[in-house]
Amino acid sequence: MSPSDPVPGGVFRLFSRSILRSKLFVALCVLVAAIRLYQCALLPIETGDVVRNLIYGVLVTHYGFSASTEALTHFSSAWSDVSWAAFPYSYPPVALAFFALVATVSPTVFAVKLALTALEALNAAAIARLCRSRSLGLLYWASPMSIWWVSREGQFEPLQASLTLLSLLTLASFPFVSGAALALAISSKITAGVIVPVFAYRLLQMKPAHRSLAALGLVAGFLPALFAEISYHGMSNVLHYGSLLTYNPYYWNPFADMFAWNPAWLITVNELASYAMLSALVF
Repeated sequence: MSPSDPVPGGVFRLFSRSILRSKLFVALCVLVAAIRLYQCALLPIETGDVVRNLIYGVLVTHYGFSASTEALTHFSSAWSDVSWAAFPYSYPPVALAFFALVATVSPTVFAVKLALTALEALNAAAIARLCRSRSLGLLYWASPMSIWWVSREGQFEPLQASLTLLSLLTLASFPFVSGAALALAISSKITAGVIVPVFAYRLLQMKPAHRSLAALGLVAGFLPALFAEISYHGMSNVLHYGSLLTYNPYYWNPFADMFAWNPAWLITVNELASYAMLSALVF
């Protein structure tokens, strides 16, 4: 091959650009991780849920899951300023188990936020695989909404998201795992139930044996919720105490006032992000 042949140079340039893109991708991932780690080190300023969840996690490690049937003020008047301190725990049992596990390792707000941020990293990887696009995974990982509400405020949506994504990833190859993951997702926060129609639609296109395994997994995945209900009314408390506050930071209904104490700038950001995500879903 002659020195003037352009092919080797073209291949080299293509390879170099591929390396550059790969290095840039890794650099962006690391940069977002550093920003998230910094946010994890800061205290939440908009919500106090992470403190309440962590305290219940500590109580469960000491008294068992039945501790969630009591208000925080039942254990100590010093907790009267914690969000929703006058009511029993109002989230499903898988969420409670998650916070108990984190509290066993390190009962700190930082540890909770770090664990949730790690779940967001897994969620970003799952989205990249589901969509066959590393760019979409990176966009999820770098989402300002996720950085703020998860790494800064410690909201635990990544827990239900990780189980939901696991359900979608394993539906075709491991239907039992898929069904169990979906049940556990709903048992961590009931809003994960919105994925049920997609799950059912895909399942109906599969073989009867596949559907049977998924159904068995679904039943098995709901056993912790059943145990929680029998033992300490774990699901009843969710339905009874989970609807006392009309609040939703995600702006999808322009005619509703669901933003409570949030400042105007945060409402605007929520509005833009929510409509962008809804538009993407419709598209």
